[in-house]
Amino acid sequence: MKSARLAAIKQAAREGRVADALREADALCDAAPHDLDAARLRAMLLTHIGNPQATAAWQRVAALAPRDPEAHFQLGNAAGDAGDFVGAVEHLEIARVTLPGHPVLLNNLALALEAVGRVDEAAAHWRQALAAAPHAASGVRQGLARVLSRAGRHADALQQLDALIAQDNTQAPWLAARAACLAALGRDADVPSAYEAALARDPRAAAVWHDFARWLLAHGRFDDAEAFLARAHAALPSDALVTSLFIVARQRSARWEGVARLREELIAAVADPHWSGSASGYDFVTVCDDPRLQRRVAERYAAPEVAAVTPLPAVALPADRSARLRLGFVSSDYRDHPVGRLIVGLLERLDRARFDVLAYTTGCTDDVMGGRIAAASTGGLHALPRREPHAAAQKVRADGVDVLFDLNGFSGGEALRLFAARAAPLQVNFLGYTGTLGTGVYDLIVADRCSIPLPLRGHYAEQVMDVEPCYLPSDPARTVDGAPSRAAHGLPADGVVFYAGSALYKVSPELFAAWLELLRAQPRAVLWLRDAPAGAIGRVHAAAQSIGLDPARIVFAPPENVPRYLARLRLADVFLDTFPFGSHTSVNDALFMGVPVVTIAGQSFAGRASASQVHAAGIGDLVAHDVPAYVGIAGELARNPAQLRDAKARLRDVRQGRLFDADRYAAAFGEAIVAAWNHRRA
Repeated sequence: MKSARLAAIKQAAREGRVADALREADALCDAAPHDLDAARLRAMLLTHIGNPQATAAWQRVAALAPRDPEAHFQLGNAAGDAGDFVGAVEHLEIARVTLPGHPVLLNNLALALEAVGRVDEAAAHWRQALAAAPHAASGVRQGLARVLSRAGRHADALQQLDALIAQDNTQAPWLAARAACLAALGRDADVPSAYEAALARDPRAAAVWHDFARWLLAHGRFDDAEAFLARAHAALPSDALVTSLFIVARQRSARWEGVARLREELIAAVADPHWSGSASGYDFVTVCDDPRLQRRVAERYAAPEVAAVTPLPAVALPADRSARLRLGFVSSDYRDHPVGRLIVGLLERLDRARFDVLAYTTGCTDDVMGGRIAAASTGGLHALPRREPHAAAQKVRADGVDVLFDLNGFSGGEALRLFAARAAPLQVNFLGYTGTLGTGVYDLIVADRCSIPLPLRGHYAEQVMDVEPCYLPSDPARTVDGAPSRAAHGLPADGVVFYAGSALYKVSPELFAAWLELLRAQPRAVLWLRDAPAGAIGRVHAAAQSIGLDPARIVFAPPENVPRYLARLRLADVFLDTFPFGSHTSVNDALFMGVPVVTIAGQSFAGRASASQVHAAGIGDLVAHDVPAYVGIAGELARNPAQLRDAKARLRDVRQGRLFDADRYAAAFGEAIVAAWNHRRA
């Protein structure tokens, strides 16, 4: 009797009478609720017509037969479609036990494994799918190449891409992925032609324009990047990311003409309530001082990174916490880098009676700074797999970290995905990026009341954790060489030396014009800049000459190791800060060496962090609020030797003052963390 009814239902479905078949299947299941064949047939019919009740029907099958492969296959697919990739993996792995060579199952399992960050396992399953169904190789090879790249196995990924392109060389995404692999492998000579081949196939492929431009900038090919981005801007005039990169490329190469117009264009686009594009979070702060717009850019920039990662299950905070808090600090820059140089003193001084300190590296380290940081970290430096956010997050979870600090933000590395996985109960944006990261995966941002004034805190996605009087840690134990001579650096024996120690990408056309104005008003003054490429140096000198200034009055300092760089700061009279993105670490170095700093306090964190240091150093009268006032303060120091001597005298003992009291800073930082933890737990 049952077999006849099942046969009739199947016949009705074959004849296209699906509604009749489903009605009969419902009746059979009602009459025999524990009948596996009836439940499976009903679930298949619901799946065939795309009925949302299909998932519940397959759950009923799985309840009747807990290892049923078809039920778990269908439930895994449904979980993946709903974004529950952890659930998808669980179901599909059960199905695979019975269906080990099913190509669609292997493909779907690989996709789910990739989504949860288990990229090595995803690659293995795609290889199995490729072996099981070589006739369907195209889609499988794409997935395999993608996860191999994510795992850092670029040579293997390139092999898969070359196989795809050998079959069809018209697919721009494959050509673009091949270019990215060549870049990752360091095959620099082959990269430009590979990107150009991808663009030839699809001139509107925004991601290819973005990636090639970033590659050029990262390799210091600023003139090439500027020319390429001019093409990109012409091809994609409304692409805010292209425009933001174009502005930075022009400033890096000292081509300031047209920058003001590009900046207005970019800011207007971001301010449009209907804007749905993306811009570079880090580069935007060099362009715009408005924290409201910076947050809009950060939200758009961070969203795809966060969406790409499924967070780990939440961990309940302990009701009572008497043990030491475990603090984790994540960075790609534990080396001779501003972040490494700033953070080391704090890591060494945090109270070990209250805290365990773990330093996690996602990049390279060096022997000196890396060694100091390793010595300050429980168990030495801990390496995290930067391309596998879930594996990295699970490592942090296993270490029992309570509070995790992101020392990168938008400044480098791929830490954002690790934090999106919710590795720790309390997560903090600190030091590497002076601005909001625009996402709820960070609970706190470390700042102070000068850097982020109370009325502006609503523009930050994170709650502000104040460390007063200045949020910036520093290392009072930094090594300084003996004093060099001005002659050795091409500087005049007398006259005022204005030192501007920032990279050119932070120098706006208005700021450069202000520096030239200072030189014109002070005939015996010179402007001392950081080293730059030959083309940029030539353009800077040409700009000076075009307004009647002797180009020899603009001197470029060669790259030197940190002890020599610090020593040469003594040769400067006045440090000129940048705006709207200040020279935060360079300002710290100048103040440490007793050089007065003239800065502008704007509206954003990036535009106020220098002012916070200058106030904490006791020379707050050198903080301006616009460019004319900035020029006035710097000019007065140059004209008035007594005023300059007074500013230097106030800085003479700055290393013992509030800004460089590392013990006091560590104590204040510790108190702020404990308070934040207790507030979170309450």
